[in-house]
Amino acid sequence: MFFSLKHGERLGYSVFLLNKLLEEEGEHGKLYLMYDIACSLHQHLKKNQQNAVLERTRFAIPMF
Repeated sequence: MFFSLKHGERLGYSVFLLNKLLEEEGEHGKLYLMYDIACSLHQHLKKNQQNAVLERTRFAIPMF
């Protein structure tokens, strides 16, 4: 999936893509996401009470 980042990298773009991926997985699918700023995305989802997304997603940070 490609996504045009007109205004730079923002968490809103990540949330949009995450929701699209979860939509494709179906109602009971889980998603394992490796993202260099996964901790920031996780906190953003918690702050905005995106509990349904958090329940279906596991986050990891890649080791460089």
